[in-house]
Amino acid sequence: GNWFLGLFIETGRVKDAGDYRLKTALRVIAERFSPTFRLTATQNLILSDVKAADKAALEQVLRDHGCAIVLNPGLVKGRGMACPALPTCGLSLAESERVFPTILACLAARVSSPVRPPLWLPTANNGWRVVPDIGNIGLNTVTNLDESGAAPYAVAFPYEQWLPGVFPAPIANAAQFQQRLNNWFFNYQNSFSDPSAALPNFFRLKDLGKPTDEFRDGTLRNVISRTFTDTDGDGFTDSFWFAAPVGTERSIRTIVGVSVVDNSALLNANIATKFSFDSTLGATPSDLALVTSAGEFQPINSNGSTVGFLDGPVNQPSTNVTGIPASNANNSPLPTYW
Repeated sequence: GNWFLGLFIETGRVKDAGDYRLKTALRVIAERFSPTFRLTATQNLILSDVKAADKAALEQVLRDHGCAIVLNPGLVKGRGMACPALPTCGLSLAESERVFPTILACLAARVSSPVRPPLWLPTANNGWRVVPDIGNIGLNTVTNLDESGAAPYAVAFPYEQWLPGVFPAPIANAAQFQQRLNNWFFNYQNSFSDPSAALPNFFRLKDLGKPTDEFRDGTLRNVISRTFTDTDGDGFTDSFWFAAPVGTERSIRTIVGVSVVDNSALLNANIATKFSFDSTLGATPSDLALVTSAGEFQPINSNGSTVGFLDGPVNQPSTNVTGIPASNANNSPLPTYW
């Protein structure tokens, strides 16, 4: 059979730039090997229908054109994605194509460090800095490197953590959040152990007001969203705002929210199928189990062993929410009730 090769396309741009000549390499590959080109939703490229005899030569074409990174971009860069923005989009206000690679390179260096506080980027030795309030980046960016000096305290303080057993009290209004925020960054030694003074960092945005409130100065959602952001779109804040270690362009600073995702814990429901003890080897993305094979559900264990993602108790005949028993002979799970 034929093979496929996934290629990492940084910021989704196929181009020739200096020694990196991906556009030329892909033209050579199309002319010599005639693979099928498939675009992915993550801005990358899949070359399919590649003959086994052409695998090595095709990869060599990419290396000869300075494009080895498309084969092995690394854990951080390979999972980074941002809209290409300027100059391809007339509605854009950012330049991801220029800035994003630099940000990812800094992230990769930070993540590879053997000793680091969990989920915290800034250190004295890198350019990442937390911005407690993006309403005034220059005034509020924490830059002090002296951990024993005057406030604001050092960049390496674990502002995202609380002491064990210290659970921050809820926020009642915007003024109270602002007071907590000021104490957290400017009076940390008297705040980190006090539940009434500790700064919460996990909010459901829906509870803070309408989305338009983010742009209404002084509203609760506006004040909190100037400190925290929702990086994965699930409606909950999960990151401080950080000033990225890139230069200022036309007096514009780049600020980012950072999310660390465990990709090995994700499952692609578009390609996952059923699990079979005979054929599921985990060798391809489709070897992920949404459900246990109906023919193997009962024979494996008299109580019915299951391995599928949708094989939870809610899908079993005795507990599914509809109360309707499974209709097949093996009484297998009912993923449609998930």
